[in-house]
Amino acid sequence: DGNWILPRLNNRIYPDKPPVFFWLIAISYAIFGEVSSLSARFPSALAGVLSVLMTYLMGNTLKRPRAGFISALVLATTIEFFWLARRANIDMTLTLFITAALFFFYKGYRDTLPRLYYFLYLFMGLATLTKGPVGFILPLLTIILYLLARKEGNGVKKVILHPGIMLFFALIFAWL
Repeated sequence: DGNWILPRLNNRIYPDKPPVFFWLIAISYAIFGEVSSLSARFPSALAGVLSVLMTYLMGNTLKRPRAGFISALVLATTIEFFWLARRANIDMTLTLFITAALFFFYKGYRDTLPRLYYFLYLFMGLATLTKGPVGFILPLLTIILYLLARKEGNGVKKVILHPGIMLFFALIFAWL
């Protein structure tokens, strides 16, 4: 109906979930020119493909290209992952954004490139605008536990106090 602020499900306002997934479906409808099963499922399928790519990049960054390829192959051939990627499902988009957030955290941490933390916060913001608080709680807890396991409590401060957190809040509050 042209209202991009309040998500709708079956022509009724749907306040249960934030809007990003609904925006992606609306954009898909515009691209395909019609409301159809294909245009509704396309964002999930694309998020699934991009999640597999992010998994490859993460494996490649952590170990080597072969590890990335095997990790991506395992993910792509997992029955539930494949099933969810074929449905119009919020969880696949959430998976993509959380995977991307963790990738950019690790890449920034490993290569001592704190500017990559802006992408961490961008993707955490998008994940939060996709499914709510789980979008920032899951990656943030993962990062904190990782840094504490490495006995780098100072690293926790660097991540949490990074200026990118303002990008996260700007995304959230812009919609709210």
